[in-house]
Amino acid sequence: MQDEGLQIKKKKTKKAPRTQNQSKFLSLNNHKASQELKPKAAAPKELPMKVIPLKQLKDIICDMYSQKVKYDQKCRESSLRIETMEQFMYTYLNQKYGLKTLIIEWASTLITGIKTYLRDDHEITLFAKILKNECDEEFRFV
Repeated sequence: MQDEGLQIKKKKTKKAPRTQNQSKFLSLNNHKASQELKPKAAAPKELPMKVIPLKQLKDIICDMYSQKVKYDQKCRESSLRIETMEQFMYTYLNQKYGLKTLIIEWASTLITGIKTYLRDDHEITLFAKILKNECDEEFRFV
């Protein structure tokens, strides 16, 4: 007997062509291919570490306090939740500058200034504690 005639022939099926998504998914295992698929992100810009003078920092803090009092009054009249000083700092910078990049730059500059003068000035130290919500905002009036 011949075994050749009894063997079952495997059917050759045509594979469906891969879609673009399947090709991308399958090629993720290949390191070179995965580098090609990643979007080219712009390198993050280093923000310059500007240190503003103490007087300018105090003027900004004083303006923030006065604006916060007005803002809190409007929130009370509108029955809205009062923001913490940290939240209000970004609201204040948004109202003053409007652009996201400027807001981030000035927030960074303010925080750098606070860190710089933290040990030298008690008003800056108090503002830092209020900003971190470690101290009540009304404590500055005591």
